[in-house]
Amino acid sequence: MLKYTQVVTLVLIGVGWAFGAQAVCDVEQEINNMRGVVLDAAKKGWVSIVDERRVGWEIDKVEQDWEDYLVDKTGGKSSRLIDGQYNRYLKKLEALESRLERLDDKDELASNFTGGLFEIINTLKGCRDDSGGGEYLDDDVVPSALSPAELGMVMWSEGSGLDVVTKLKEGSWQSSHLAVATRGFSSISGVLDDDGYFHVVTSVSNQQGNDSLVHYTNKSGGWVGSALPVAGYRNAIAVDRKGKLHILASSSAPAMNVSYSTNASGVWITEEVATNGTIGTGGLVVDSRGYAHMAYADNNTNEIKYVVRDRWGRWETSVVDTFIGDVPYIGIALDRRRDPYLAYARQESGELVLATENRGSWDKVVVLKGGIYYANNFVRVAVSTSRVPHIMTYDGNNDRKGLLHVYPGTEGWVFDIVHGNITAPYRPSMDFGADDKLHAFYYDNDHFEYAVWSSGSWVLQILSGKITEVLDRGFFWGEMDIR
Repeated sequence: MLKYTQVVTLVLIGVGWAFGAQAVCDVEQEINNMRGVVLDAAKKGWVSIVDERRVGWEIDKVEQDWEDYLVDKTGGKSSRLIDGQYNRYLKKLEALESRLERLDDKDELASNFTGGLFEIINTLKGCRDDSGGGEYLDDDVVPSALSPAELGMVMWSEGSGLDVVTKLKEGSWQSSHLAVATRGFSSISGVLDDDGYFHVVTSVSNQQGNDSLVHYTNKSGGWVGSALPVAGYRNAIAVDRKGKLHILASSSAPAMNVSYSTNASGVWITEEVATNGTIGTGGLVVDSRGYAHMAYADNNTNEIKYVVRDRWGRWETSVVDTFIGDVPYIGIALDRRRDPYLAYARQESGELVLATENRGSWDKVVVLKGGIYYANNFVRVAVSTSRVPHIMTYDGNNDRKGLLHVYPGTEGWVFDIVHGNITAPYRPSMDFGADDKLHAFYYDNDHFEYAVWSSGSWVLQILSGKITEVLDRGFFWGEMDIR
């Protein structure tokens, strides 16, 4: 068993928080290296702990209104909290306690942590540390996601359910809780329409194991959910310029049928794409003409296929590549000329491949060799306005382990590590915004993170506990879209 020595220490990170006039102090000296909670001017706290079993900091952002939220073991609560707030904060405290209990040397660690937790709050109120650290979302995130946005993210965890975060044009963030936690959720995808409203599609499994799709949108001013006449275990969603939805879905095993659905005509229609296929959440895109471009793995023929459906319902299919072993999850993107780019990993060789169409045939180039993590790896591809492709994937190599960003350099393909030491990021999302900067959204073992790539480097923002509870471990998925 590991021995912890002063592993619970305080780090005060002020980036993005609305601190008033405060003194700069040496937090380590003031608190005697006992780090535990960060409290900002709005009396919101974030808990941080160091886990010696892992490289660097493990920061669990648990947003708490500490002065209003004092819960005893009998379930008592402050009268200043409404029931809805109390229930959400209670989940966070329970998750924090569960997190501490899972650590080795539990008694010493928990004692050091809880014993000094509330004692240091008053000291922190007038103290600010300039030692640096990660960048956080502003503390005054509005708890509502009803306004048109330029960027949207939907995330799911067993501890919280579905949560949505949107970034407005003026730069402020909004968040809202969309649906309660349930193990029935098995896949989510999200997209913004041209008016800036967010659309979420999630598959829900009933007790018989059947999967149905539910569509949520805030287009009418509040979140409205409706069942879709479409079945699907995995799904991908796109929206055309008229605001019509396009959905690619695959049913669960053993059938694994791939279908395409749209309400472009005013009513929902569903057409079969393949009788035994696999898709990723990045496997669908709609161009400016309303044509749907799809990529999937055909399990009958072990082929990667690219399919185009025009707005009159005509289909065109081409074979991109073959695969050996488990099916790949394929990412697809279009450039400004509507030319397709497909990215995927090869299980047998651990290679990362980019395929581009060339006069009816497909050119394939290996952009990264060896070590590409294969299982559940949802590869993403995005193309800049200058038609330069960028790929995001997970790599299991020890010298480059983590979430990778791969792109063409002056002398061939190069990569940078968006986030290292991730055991398995679930479904990263990546796309270029109107600013032609690359935006990414992913889960890093403990929490959701949002990053922007500009001038050759990544600027990270960690989505705090205010937006979603992430201490209750389980299955996590997230999806991002940007206009």
